[in-house]
Parts: sequence; C-alpha cells; structure tokens
Amino acid sequence: GLPYSTTIQPVNPVLSSAGNTTQGMKQKLNRATLSLYQSMGGQFGTDLNHMYPIVYGPGTMGQQPAMSTFEITRDLDADWDDESTFYIVQDEPFPFTLRGLVMRMSYNQD
Repeated sequence: GLPYSTTIQPVNPVLSSAGNTTQGMKQKLNRATLSLYQSMGGQFGTDLNHMYPIVYGPGTMGQQPAMSTFEITRDLDADWDDESTFYIVQDEPFPFTLRGLVMRMSYNQD
C-alpha cells in the first residue's frame, strides 16, 4: 500500500436525560470499544502523545500477516476535563476499516 496517515477524532460525546446535558460538565473517558473489519495496524488513545497499539494477536514467522475482523476493548487512563477527546490513527500501509466506536464516559454533575 501507499504510505498515508489517517487521524480520526470523533466529536465530544454529549449525553442528555431528563432535561440535563453533560455539555460543560467535567468528564472522563473510561473505556473504548473499537469494531474493525479486515484491518491491520493502527493505534488509539485519549491524546496523540499516549497511544495504544491495536494488537491483532500473535504472528507466525515467515508468513504474510492476515487481515482481521474483531472488536477490541480497552480501559483508558484519561483525565477529568471539559471535553473528552479520543483519537484513532492509522499511519501504516495496511487496510483499516473502523465499523464502530463505543465509548464509556463518566461525568461530574457538580
């Protein structure tokens, strides 16, 4: 493949219920689940300086790596902030298809 770098930054999640919203509240991302289709490579994290590699399992010496379809879930070490940021980066020359992203977030109502 051709060298190409992709950075995905979803919008800040905003939850609402019973007339209240999390917009403007202190919040923290606790966990993220990524659903990938026929992919290889990539990394994710709450800031671009502290990324987690997407691990596709053990490889086999001397064999071409295979594309994988799976979900990966990881607890995050995010700090409390006004907005919850999350990044997914693919800077390797491999296919990468993100089918879905689910984030678990805590927020402070005070």
